[in-house]
Amino acid sequence: MDQLTRREMLAASASVAAGLAASGCSQNGKPVAMFTQAASPVKATPVPLGPDEPLKVGFIGIGGRGRGLLDAFLKLPNQQVVALCDINKENLDKAAAMVEKAQGKAPQTFGKDADDFKNLLDRKDIHAIVTATPCFEHPRIMLATIAAGKHIYGEKPLALTVADADACLAAAEANKDLVVQVGFQWMASPRFQECIERIRRGDIGRLVEGRFFRHNGSSPLIGWFSDRAKSGDWMLEQACHEYNIMNWVAGTTPIKAYGMGWSNLYQDVDPGRNVTDYYAAIIEYPDNFIVHYAHGWISPDGFREFAQKAIGTKGAVELGGDRISRSDGQQIEPLKSPKGDDTAFALKAFVDSIRDGKPAVAPVSYGRNATLLALMVRKAVYERREVTWKEMLRTC
Repeated sequence: MDQLTRREMLAASASVAAGLAASGCSQNGKPVAMFTQAASPVKATPVPLGPDEPLKVGFIGIGGRGRGLLDAFLKLPNQQVVALCDINKENLDKAAAMVEKAQGKAPQTFGKDADDFKNLLDRKDIHAIVTATPCFEHPRIMLATIAAGKHIYGEKPLALTVADADACLAAAEANKDLVVQVGFQWMASPRFQECIERIRRGDIGRLVEGRFFRHNGSSPLIGWFSDRAKSGDWMLEQACHEYNIMNWVAGTTPIKAYGMGWSNLYQDVDPGRNVTDYYAAIIEYPDNFIVHYAHGWISPDGFREFAQKAIGTKGAVELGGDRISRSDGQQIEPLKSPKGDDTAFALKAFVDSIRDGKPAVAPVSYGRNATLLALMVRKAVYERREVTWKEMLRTC
């Protein structure tokens, strides 16, 4: 990302308390956040890992997505899943059975209450944690895991507030010996990486338009997903994937956004639902790069679509897809990187970073900026007005 973005990230990580107070995100001079406190990040000591020693891992949150991560992780070599935590006993039993079948030994299980993950973190033999809990739990589990000296693969979004996102970034920056990777699996995909490289080398010219949409089916998820206080609304719970890709394509953070949407489409079947089941936004980046995004849960069979495309002055590329072409009709080198299971790519990258000392393929700085963009779009949609990036930096 460009120098402006790096300065923003360094400012955030230098001192969460000072940064929030200076931005006006405070009450009586004290920063406000859902989980964080006005204190310096804890400097933790990583659990030692020998070169031939199996990587011992604990999983926190093993519902649908968590078990998908667990299934992919169990296929990696030289690892041991030694502990699981979930407050839902059915989830816990299913995941424990998966581990026992794959490894021949049942893992220790936790889940008596929402704080039992702390007892899992107290195990001194665990090197790393993989988490896939509901969104509102993400920052406190990440901060506790870092403080316990354990590497973490934390599902997106990073957080639901600017303050908590900044606190996670500060904790990661203070603990560079720990691998802190956000669950943006597309960043580990060779095909996505190749698309970004082709954009950087000028294959499609100067960026003009981003054409993004996610048209889900007409049977939206319910439960905690439909409570914006727990999910952050769809901008954070789901679309932060696309917002991260937009930032990655642009190589920087946006200037402003405008949006509008519907928040009352399914209240007849899901009373109390307060999320935005359809919205559209326009996002402006530096150098007049304009991104259009539509996202919703209104599409019947035959109308469900998904796209991430970058269009430039010389051509266009389908991010993570198969297509790249030139506007002048000239032949262009086809995309050649392999496709595959992006989750498997991401988990392998996580393990490789731990063992080889490589930077995280999806670092917390990207998670922080995707969270801020999601919050910026959400604010623009809720208030039906233009919202700037600078305004979001002054927001809790």
